[in-house]
Amino acid sequence: MDRTKFSEILDKTIIPGDVPDAQLNQAMRPIKQALLELKPNKLYRYRSVNPNNIDALKSDSVYTVTADRFNDPYDSLIQYDIDSIEEIIMATANADFMAALRDLIKTNSLPSEIPNLFPNGEFDQAFNNLLKTDLANKKEVTQRLTSMADNIIAFIRLIMPVAVQQIRNSVTYACFSEKVDSITMWSHYADYHKGFALGYDNQNLSFDALNKVSCGLFPVTYDDIRYNANSFIAWAIYNIRGIKMIQPDLLANIKAGLKKSTDWSYENEWRLICTVPIEERAKPDATPITICPNEIYYGIRISKEDKVLLHEIALDKKMSEYEMSIDNASSNYRMIIKPAAF
Repeated sequence: MDRTKFSEILDKTIIPGDVPDAQLNQAMRPIKQALLELKPNKLYRYRSVNPNNIDALKSDSVYTVTADRFNDPYDSLIQYDIDSIEEIIMATANADFMAALRDLIKTNSLPSEIPNLFPNGEFDQAFNNLLKTDLANKKEVTQRLTSMADNIIAFIRLIMPVAVQQIRNSVTYACFSEKVDSITMWSHYADYHKGFALGYDNQNLSFDALNKVSCGLFPVTYDDIRYNANSFIAWAIYNIRGIKMIQPDLLANIKAGLKKSTDWSYENEWRLICTVPIEERAKPDATPITICPNEIYYGIRISKEDKVLLHEIALDKKMSEYEMSIDNASSNYRMIIKPAAF
């Protein structure tokens, strides 16, 4: 099992919002099995030394946050084609299409999945209105439909940024890496090697413990193709308008959060994804999750004061302590891990 294979399994798994619990567990089984095969024995989290991170370490808290707080503007940003959506709306805004649609519904030729997406009878109401519509005057009907389509498109353009932001903030993330000896990661996420890294073993990152707080741990997949979310966007827009439509895929926001550009592949990232609703979070953009680290690694440039401060916390928590170093005699750029000295 590798990340690419896992991504294929995840992408093929579509779980509608109204799926019964028994079927949900069955649908998730291939994903859970793939995660068990792929999950490393240990993961690491790079940190800078500041009051928030010190408090989080003391309380064994990992803060999952919304993606807009990350350094990558593309992070968890879904891909959608508003021009294609408009083309579809305009192409269907005519009397001929309405007549063909009415015939499909009358003869039960329309896929049942379409009306089933609307649990509150909105589809039946729309169909009844369609039955009452006189389509004989095609020109007049098409003009009315075109005018309606123009209004719909204007509304979509207005509401689209809101829908995208709601989707993006529907889950929170915390980032881990499979590597603790990445020069780049220490530079980007541990204050230019002046910070520290925390190590978490499999026991502390068990799925059973995380699932109790609506969280899951997943590998990021690196690709040059972004996650397409046209159907997810349509669902969000319907809900913003007050039309309760069944979510097309419960995994959509997770899928979006696990796609990153190949430029970031050096991170070997895993993500803790928390699906706690906004109204139940500690803060709108953050949720603390209790996970105990069992190792701490000190950066090459960490100050003596910061190292002593962290050492006292590590002793209290009985954490194994290590420090990063450079082998000046080595011809390569590999970092060396040593037992911490004080």
